[in-house]
Amino acid sequence: MQPIAISAVKEFSSQAWQIELQCPQCGAPLVLEETDRMLSCSFCRVRLYLAPEGQPRYYLAPKENVPKNVLFAPYWRFKGMVFSMDDHGVTERLVDSNLLALRSQCFPFSLGIRPQVLRLKFIAPGTGGRFLSPAFPFRGYQMDRDQAPGFRGSLTGGHASRSKAFIGDMVSLIYSPFLVKHGILFDAILDSPAPECSEMPGEELPLEQDPECKMSFIPMLCPACGWDLEGDKNALVLLCSNCDSAWQAAGESFEKVDFGFLPSNDDASLYLPFWRIQATISGAKLKSYADLIRLANLSKPIPSRWEEHPAAFWIPAFKIQPQLFLRLARLFTTSQQSADAQNTIPHSPLYAVTLPLAEAVEGIKVLITSLAVQKDSILSLLSETMITPDECSLIYCPFVLKGTELIHPTMQVSISANALNWGKLL
Repeated sequence: MQPIAISAVKEFSSQAWQIELQCPQCGAPLVLEETDRMLSCSFCRVRLYLAPEGQPRYYLAPKENVPKNVLFAPYWRFKGMVFSMDDHGVTERLVDSNLLALRSQCFPFSLGIRPQVLRLKFIAPGTGGRFLSPAFPFRGYQMDRDQAPGFRGSLTGGHASRSKAFIGDMVSLIYSPFLVKHGILFDAILDSPAPECSEMPGEELPLEQDPECKMSFIPMLCPACGWDLEGDKNALVLLCSNCDSAWQAAGESFEKVDFGFLPSNDDASLYLPFWRIQATISGAKLKSYADLIRLANLSKPIPSRWEEHPAAFWIPAFKIQPQLFLRLARLFTTSQQSADAQNTIPHSPLYAVTLPLAEAVEGIKVLITSLAVQKDSILSLLSETMITPDECSLIYCPFVLKGTELIHPTMQVSISANALNWGKLL
């Protein structure tokens, strides 16, 4: 049997941020990429799944060993897809930015590209120094100077969107070191005066009482049979080829995931995962497949049986460019693939699940807005609508590689293999 949960496309060299930590079992130094979910120690051979509590917290080390008087300033870091919805439709973009998490003019507004060229470290006991507490929680729309708390100005140009959704996002806190020398604020990484500093940090800035990044390490063993769980290093769902089961982290253990594989007449080159979600949408008449067809005003006859067929939303369970993400969601949702999925893990490679179910649910409003012909009325409705998932499952769909394109054998939907490679950077 081939290894499961591997990529069928050529390995892609990403420029992911690197993070230093120690093996929790033997203490050996390790280097992970930001998206890594698994720790494999080459010294003691332990395999552990990383489950951080809350948002991950990292720090950039100063030029010298951390002195007691070093002051770490917090920065919110956001990376993900942003969908803006208005009467004109849905627009999408990728955002990768960081923002000072303080209402202060003392520190630089942004870290720039520094985290990409320097290794991050998890905050651990005994790190030393003083850590300033973030002055406000993360809110995605604040990822620019004009909208950040503590900065003057307003957003200009264009029309304001009625609603926004942040999907596939990675949010973390990064602490950057500073020192006060002779009444001047110094950047402790470059050992030079900090740029953009118009005043000195005052005593009113509160310190973080417990800045340590809490992390659970879960042994990668199947809770049902004790077999080794398998998956890519960035996978959110792990599979057991011994008892044909799927698992995802929940606190300090794994919980079972309902999953299946759509059958294929051809030998699939790769299976792509989708979240299939049946949900109750308050205030909206979207209970059946026929309701979906009418919402999108598709030119196809509506048989009476479709009135009884529950509407299911198919959301890609992997990160990809936002335009392709929305296109795949529209095509698979309007086609309503058969739910008669098999539970036996096939021999063909499986693409890693990198988008959690909770964020797929957030994508339903974006999908509905994209499908709707009357966008003004649907946006007014969705602003006060609650989406409650009723039945959720992970469905793997077969694709056949032809040249550089991955093609769904029945729908004839194609995806560039290179697009999946770029998706690994998201």
